[in-house]
Amino acid sequence: TATALGGDAAVADTIGEVLAAVRRTKTEAKVSQKAPVALLAVTATAAQAGHLDVAGQDLRDAGSIAELTVSAGEALACDVSLG
Repeated sequence: TATALGGDAAVADTIGEVLAAVRRTKTEAKVSQKAPVALLAVTATAAQAGHLDVAGQDLRDAGSIAELTVSAGEALACDVSLG
């Protein structure tokens, strides 16, 4: 919920978008949603990067993500490497 993620609905929106990308990749690869992600590389705006700082651990836990990297960009994009 937004309250659990620092009280900001924008944080929940960003995390939701990234988690959806992770889940989509797992579905397309026909692996379990519990399958580990070795690396999630996210390109994000400054605001979105801040959201990922606030809730990055929650995202890692929810997506079974071993490593999360964030780089600056103009729009949200995710590169998911399954483990």
